[in-house]
Amino acid sequence: MAQVDANKPIFDPREYFLLIFRYQPNDEKKTCDWSQRATELLSELINNLSELIEAWKSFADQNGDICYFSDFCSATSRDFAYERLRSIKEMFDELLTLRRKLTKLQDSCRNWTKDVSQSRTVLFAIAFSQISSANDSS
Repeated sequence: MAQVDANKPIFDPREYFLLIFRYQPNDEKKTCDWSQRATELLSELINNLSELIEAWKSFADQNGDICYFSDFCSATSRDFAYERLRSIKEMFDELLTLRRKLTKLQDSCRNWTKDVSQSRTVLFAIAFSQISSANDSS
């Protein structure tokens, strides 16, 4: 990366803008790449959570395999089973909440990537129009 001499200020706003813009694309590209990778990982995690939650819903359904725990002979075994199943249900309720939060985070990453990409395009268009105007004036 080239160095800029801080003792030599740049007074032309177009030159300053282009100088700053020159250093941003790599940072923006890294940011976009990171955001895209984060979005992909979030998508994978959300899909895995969704499959797990759907499996629980099938299990806990009125006609699901949870019925195998309904006919214990002893009250102690039945109470223990119900307590464990209630605890498992609470964990899945937490997983549902986490999935909603991850989905919101994924949406934020997608929007952020789009915003960075659009702002870069707008900045480039402005810089190009400024250079074109300056050249037309010459």
